[in-house]
Amino acid sequence: MKQQIVTRAELLAIEDRAMSEKGWQQEVIAYAHDHGWRVAHLRPARTDRGWRTPMQGDPGFPDLVLARDGEVLLIELKKWGEHPSEEQLDWIMAAGGAGHWWSPKHRELMKKVLEAL
Repeated sequence: MKQQIVTRAELLAIEDRAMSEKGWQQEVIAYAHDHGWRVAHLRPARTDRGWRTPMQGDPGFPDLVLARDGEVLLIELKKWGEHPSEEQLDWIMAAGGAGHWWSPKHRELMKKVLEAL
């Protein structure tokens, strides 16, 4: 039987596909902090009517708000293979160049954005 060799890149891709949105969020927050960004995240809370995120305004507000040196970013995070909702895309588009959505497959882009600004 022929032995199959798996490359490091293939192993990382498998891990990325298995990563939860929460795990991805923790990675992005850590990277942002390492590069001097302030980070805000509105966390949902369990109520007697299920999970709710207390906020007032338009639905679809992004997962993270990052700020550093006069720059502000709105970041929507998704796990591998998922995409933002219409409301989330509306926020991203309204933010212009400051709006982004990233999944683990966008890791290199995330690093470039957080390092460059």
